[in-house]
Amino acid sequence: MSPSDANEIGGEDESPIDPVAIGRLMRIGGPSLLRRIIDLYTGEAVTRLDATLDAVATRDAAGAEAAAHSLKSMAGNVGAHRVRSLCQTIEEGARLAIGAEVRAAADALSDAHRLACEELADLRPDGDG
Repeated sequence: MSPSDANEIGGEDESPIDPVAIGRLMRIGGPSLLRRIIDLYTGEAVTRLDATLDAVATRDAAGAEAAAHSLKSMAGNVGAHRVRSLCQTIEEGARLAIGAEVRAAADALSDAHRLACEELADLRPDGDG
């Protein structure tokens, strides 16, 4: 694994959320849309995260590919680029087999998701609906 691959899996040196994605959501729909998208991610992504991790742990390649694809899409919507990148690694790797690269990405996924949720909570605009 090259240093850039390790950085992509570990991802310690940058913000877990892409500010461009947050800005795009604000331009499209203002604070209300941003709030709804953040709430959707923080409320539902954990189910997809659990499904991804369970599928990798049980070496269910098709399940890992499907669950990672779903989580990747959600992460992309909120700019959770580490989560998205790790999911892409899992999704693409699972097409071949659940190997070391897929397991390493899965091992890093929970922390990446937690960090993304923490930052999203800070970025979430106050208010209702």
